[in-house]
Amino acid sequence: MGKKAFAFLTGLFLFAGAVLATSTQFNVITQVKGILGLANGGTGSATGLIPGNGTVLLTALSATHPIAPLCGISTGQCNTAGQYVVSWNFWGSGTPCSSITAGQVTLALTWTDENSIAHSGVIMLMNTQTAATTVTSSAFFHFETALANEGAGGDFVVSSNGAAAIQYTLTYTPCTTGTGTYNFRGTVKQTQ
Repeated sequence: MGKKAFAFLTGLFLFAGAVLATSTQFNVITQVKGILGLANGGTGSATGLIPGNGTVLLTALSATHPIAPLCGISTGQCNTAGQYVVSWNFWGSGTPCSSITAGQVTLALTWTDENSIAHSGVIMLMNTQTAATTVTSSAFFHFETALANEGAGGDFVVSSNGAAAIQYTLTYTPCTTGTGTYNFRGTVKQTQ
């Protein structure tokens, strides 16, 4: 690496270090990671993920998923007190239900805030697809008779003390007729 490139990258590190204490931390780090990924021949990570993240991907589920960490308290996960954004989405797979009088999945979050107050099993509101072109707010991911009509997602901001994991539970109610199969992706990012 040439002297100019090194000086430029050193300046970025100093700039990023100066900005870490502001509310733009995530954007600056994302930009630095993107530039570093390009500066070293594309071998670095330019994903925009910062330390403190937790991710979960579950596929082909047709039952309740017990409480589990979405973001643990190990070093580099959610072990720092602060504000975290939890994002999630659901989608259907397999054979859709043939009758949907019943059939849904709820997402509940558990966390401990910065005052060390536990919030347990809080059911999340989400945007849920109920037809090919219709979305409504609901506390459920709904199974439908066509997979193209199954989708849901949302975001929720929590304050965490960094001493307890941010956890999730998925509660499954089967379809009236057929087996509803669902997939879940969850992400936690610290914003401050």
